[in-house]
Amino acid sequence: MHMLPKSRTFFPAEIGVKLLLKNPRFRILLDLSEKTSKNFKILNPKCYRSNGMEQLNSSPPAAGPPGRAPQGASSRQLAHLYDRRYFHGQNSGYPSEGYAASHPDWAAWLEAISVIREAGRLVDLGCAYGYLVQEARSRGYSAFGIDISPYALSQLPSARPYVLQANLQAGALPLKTASADVVALFDILEHLNDPLNCLKEAVRLLGTEGLVVGTTPDPIFFQRSEATHLSEHPPSYWVEAMERLGLQVQFRFSGEAYNFQFVAAKRGSDTAGRLNLFQHDYIGGQVDILQVEGPLSAVLRHGWGRPEASGRIIIARPASVYLLNSTNAPLRARLKVSVLRGCPSFGRLVVQLGGFPLDELYFTSEKTSYALDCELLIPCGGQHLFFDTTPAEAQVFVNEIKIEATPAPRKALTLTLPFDLYSRYQHAAEMASILRPESILDVGGFLGDEKGHLAISQDFFWTAPTEAEKDAQQPIVRSTDLKNCDHPSHIPAPAWNQPFKDCSFDLLISLDVLEHIGGEQRVAYLAELDRVARNWIILGAPFDSQEVRAAEKRLSASVMQSHVFLREHSELGLPTCELVEQFFKNRSGYHILQFPNSHLLRWEILQILTQHYFQIRNGSAARQFNVLYNRYFSQLDRAEPCYRKIFLIAKQRLSRHQEQGLNELVGGSFSSFSELDLASFAAFHQHLHQVLLRRDAALSDLQFLINEREKLIEILQSRRHGRKTFWRSLGTAARALFHRGRSGN
Repeated sequence: MHMLPKSRTFFPAEIGVKLLLKNPRFRILLDLSEKTSKNFKILNPKCYRSNGMEQLNSSPPAAGPPGRAPQGASSRQLAHLYDRRYFHGQNSGYPSEGYAASHPDWAAWLEAISVIREAGRLVDLGCAYGYLVQEARSRGYSAFGIDISPYALSQLPSARPYVLQANLQAGALPLKTASADVVALFDILEHLNDPLNCLKEAVRLLGTEGLVVGTTPDPIFFQRSEATHLSEHPPSYWVEAMERLGLQVQFRFSGEAYNFQFVAAKRGSDTAGRLNLFQHDYIGGQVDILQVEGPLSAVLRHGWGRPEASGRIIIARPASVYLLNSTNAPLRARLKVSVLRGCPSFGRLVVQLGGFPLDELYFTSEKTSYALDCELLIPCGGQHLFFDTTPAEAQVFVNEIKIEATPAPRKALTLTLPFDLYSRYQHAAEMASILRPESILDVGGFLGDEKGHLAISQDFFWTAPTEAEKDAQQPIVRSTDLKNCDHPSHIPAPAWNQPFKDCSFDLLISLDVLEHIGGEQRVAYLAELDRVARNWIILGAPFDSQEVRAAEKRLSASVMQSHVFLREHSELGLPTCELVEQFFKNRSGYHILQFPNSHLLRWEILQILTQHYFQIRNGSAARQFNVLYNRYFSQLDRAEPCYRKIFLIAKQRLSRHQEQGLNELVGGSFSSFSELDLASFAAFHQHLHQVLLRRDAALSDLQFLINEREKLIEILQSRRHGRKTFWRSLGTAARALFHRGRSGN
């Protein structure tokens, strides 16, 4: 990797303008103002001892264990952190042989850059030893590099005249505005405490037709823990950040699934018009299998072979396509997939959105071409389409993937969510609409499973149906969770340690989190909610009672044996209502309201039905089932005896209007079915019937093929036996003739 650390302090000012003027190579780039001259140094090889590891007149801080820089570390401390130990793997992912033995080959990147932006002035921010600077200069670029590590900058003698030591966290870089044609940000953003400042500086340095290139790991796929990675963010975060700075962005994933690579240029520039040449595994304008229409970005991610005339073969299961919905509303999409089947002649292709199955194709006949056509709802942020084949050796060529996307109302998405998720969030959203907060934090707000999120918190708490309406009318909504979510508004953080100042949000919401926290941390969690909330807290959870324990025990012993959340409830023990009441009653002026949520009997029945319906693994059927229940029955679940209780803790007196509105949220009325409702219910089961008929037909076709193969095997075995008998008889006759000849007969 190609790395740079973080700091909030300026470089010492002992090296100033006079030294810079002695180095004419940098005059074309350097801003020699007194302000900016304080945060950088030109490297002078004479300032280093013969071993290149220690700077004269600059004793480093006492060496502690290799790892993360202390908060507020000085530039000297940071330079020491990124010393020889770092570049030889003691606190990084480098091998012990060192960076020199494993540094990237920059040839492919420079080829790509030259296609999009011709040779010019290149600045490599976080240049490490300077290999990119060296190779770029050999290809005609006027290349320079910046890094904080004096050790790294002293390792490549041929690059020393073209590199300088500077701190990317120190505010403005010592370079002139619009002085660069290419700014490289390879594996540095994740090392900065404030990477957005570095991005702003990159844009400032960029000429009108300039190009920004870089890489950074996607933490959702990056499994290694790096102590110096201070700002790992998913792709949606970086794309939004660059677009806010006026850049047009093209990205891909290459080499490793976590390796997020991007090119960007100023919106409207000629360079921006050439960014689409930056494709999954090639640079060029040829048509690939993926075609997208509408406000959606989509790129191939993992598991695809090289492009061929017949398409791309799936070489790793599951192959994936990354979808990025950068709008503020869900997207309704039509997905069309054309497939050419290879060998064997039977098998199956399953297409999923995250962990949610959409549709499947059965390769059971003598056909070689198949088509899949389905609808899906794509939440905001980053998602994945997964293409999985069985058996593993099935050769499947995907000829085309076409996606047509249009904005959809948020309600259209939330109604399709599992009933238990919808029930608690819709209840909280109705409370929030009465309280009318300007800012909301959802603690534990990852709404999904291990393969991706199903929705984001603002889908419930934003009342405008589409992004076309003014976002200024909506509250600021953010979420935190131990799980990382590919959305810019989400921050990974434990519930009991939130990365916000006191009273940062008007309303804090935390639903079904308390029961997953054990021991004394429950009190710490409640205290953290109280600290960050300015006015209100909405806290929901299943609370301990004999009836709730019995219902969970029955489910754990039957249809939900594999569900982790029930096992955690049993191991940690459900919390008590008294814990919450006593904690907040001890605070002066607080008011506590309690609401039943999820009628216990219906909750248990729906959990059982859900397991059976979802085992069909058909996305359309699952969505229809969820919509029917959520639309017509959900409000009936706000009654005792309940599975879950929702507390509203108000830090100040509620108004009469607020109290009246909240009281109306207890209980609910039944909405009678109309003819349309009954038609929807019938359509749902008709769809289930068609899915099962199609699977029965596929199984029958498969059984027919198996029978035919068995007949063919019997015929071949019979022929083989006949051939053996023939050759055996022929051999016997030949031996007899041979013996007769020898005996003279």
